[in-house]
Amino acid sequence: MAPASPAATPSGGSYASAPAVVQAVACRAECVDEDTVKAGSTLRLSGQGMHRVRSVIFLGGPGDADDKLVPALRWAKTIADVKVPEGAASGRVRARNGDGALARPSRDV
Repeated sequence: MAPASPAATPSGGSYASAPAVVQAVACRAECVDEDTVKAGSTLRLSGQGMHRVRSVIFLGGPGDADDKLVPALRWAKTIADVKVPEGAASGRVRARNGDGALARPSRDV
């Protein structure tokens, strides 16, 4: 998985980009209802610096045993879309830039 700190890389350097700031998460397609997603649903993360996001980590419960890393489907300045993977547990998501810089975890989804 990614380095624990968004400011440092395993080699001791720092990331070239600032981490995204996820301000909202909403289901865009194939949702159970407005507040409930399932495997295959499309989530939209909105915020700042989203154009650098290339993947999203579904965090699930405490620890990283149930974390799921999936590629972003599309991204633009203020949004990034991602499909909910099979086996993703309810919980928070974390955007990851192409260079590994990590956003703070979102609210629960």
